[in-house]
Amino acid sequence: MVRDLFNMDFCLSWPTSHFLHRFSFYRSYYLTTEDLINVVSFEWDQNGKKIHASELAWQQYMQFNPLAAWFKGRRLSIRNDLVNLFKD
Repeated sequence: MVRDLFNMDFCLSWPTSHFLHRFSFYRSYYLTTEDLINVVSFEWDQNGKKIHASELAWQQYMQFNPLAAWFKGRRLSIRNDLVNLFKD
């Protein structure tokens, strides 16, 4: 049902397996960005659509969560959409 609503809203025709994979990926993306932004010394730049922190802060966090390296210096243009989708 959720897949059908999603497909209808976004004019897609994803099969269930594809939808579940993408949903899982985007939820992980959302949770990681939220974790990063909630760490002291990390902040969200709404204009640049990036997460900013010092090099030292990035290095320390990436020891804890190596997947965070993907977000370093990247423009995260879909973050606000993911917040609307997954928040609460």
